[in-house]
Amino acid sequence: MESDNRVSIDFMGKTYKVSKDLSLLGALLEIGWDSVKDLGCMGGCCGACATFYRLPDETHVKAGLACRTPVTEGISFAFVGHYHSPKPDYDVSEISNPKQALFDFFPEVTTCRNCEICPQVCPQGINPMKGMWFATFGDFATVAEMFKSCVQCGLCARVCSMGIRPHLVAMYASRMHGARLMDLPENLLDRMAQIQSGTYQEEWDTILQQQVEPTDEALD
Repeated sequence: MESDNRVSIDFMGKTYKVSKDLSLLGALLEIGWDSVKDLGCMGGCCGACATFYRLPDETHVKAGLACRTPVTEGISFAFVGHYHSPKPDYDVSEISNPKQALFDFFPEVTTCRNCEICPQVCPQGINPMKGMWFATFGDFATVAEMFKSCVQCGLCARVCSMGIRPHLVAMYASRMHGARLMDLPENLLDRMAQIQSGTYQEEWDTILQQQVEPTDEALD
């Protein structure tokens, strides 16, 4: 009966028996693999558990997040090596022409070959290839909408033969769209003006002086 509740998985070339109602990340926790204790969401960084896996009797390697990919009998997987894509250093408030600056920070964005590999590896179902075309033509609003669920795992950048960094391009476009290219709501502008004028300074000073646990008086 116990065997019915367990499956065999292959992790980095070694076979383990684990409970069947687990994710790949949960399976590694069950076998006591120490390196996952602070990985991904458990370490405060979604997207850090990107993995490549192959199912039994399949030749195609798939990509996903270990926290969301369920274990199945005979699944073989390994974590994607962690290395950071170069991030451009920019100040949103100092960029006068966000759409032109895109090509200064990410000159490779125009070299997309339309190979359609990046959509195949995105665990969130985003099409980074299309997103890069929208970014190239200055449609930052569409890019921001397309990449709302992006967890910055960087798998799209890892498989790009042209060195494009779609996740970072999308972050840049989203930031610029929100900070520079869209009209801010009037009520938000009013509240920002109140904060800058010191309307809430007394309350803010009181909060800063309190202990970690707020008092009942402060909560009323």
